[in-house]
Amino acid sequence: RYNYFVQCVRQLSELNASGGLSEREHFGGGKEVFEQWTGQIMEEAKAAQSEELAHKENHQKRFVARKSRYVQKKLASRFTPEVIGQWQVLCLGCGGPSHQAVNRLFHHWGCELTGIDTQDFNTLAFQSLFQADAVLANAMRLPLDGGLFDCVVFTDVLEHLHDPMAGLKEIHRVLKPGGLLLLTTNNRHHYKLAVNPL
Repeated sequence: RYNYFVQCVRQLSELNASGGLSEREHFGGGKEVFEQWTGQIMEEAKAAQSEELAHKENHQKRFVARKSRYVQKKLASRFTPEVIGQWQVLCLGCGGPSHQAVNRLFHHWGCELTGIDTQDFNTLAFQSLFQADAVLANAMRLPLDGGLFDCVVFTDVLEHLHDPMAGLKEIHRVLKPGGLLLLTTNNRHHYKLAVNPL
């Protein structure tokens, strides 16, 4: 809400620094008042931005924890840890807190993981976290043989593909017959309205 005021203050501050402000014309001799006012507005803007950032971080942490619990509950209702532990799992889009939280579940169960991502820092982080192979590639053209994986983890990636169907066809190709696709995507209306993240 302070963005407009911050922009105005910055412009006025630049004018003031360059001598472009006339005390008499702009502030009736109150240059000190102007400087005090700009300082106050900037401090309030910084505080508001910090508060907004903290709120977003807390919201993301709650969302990640909730999704991880949901995935764990759903899988545990269908498969035993012993069965899951034998799986070959492809983590398609393997970077960021949300992906890592779900991948940790499979790592904890003893699955053999393979990561795919379009960003090298995500593949490097995946390799470091899970001591597993990770490949720099696109979900719409996987450099993998068919029928390799018992499960593909595809959380919050589908909406980023310019050809989602191509990505889904590639997943179908690399899954073993009867394999499991774990897919999440954003609610089309608003993610905050989503009751079920899967």
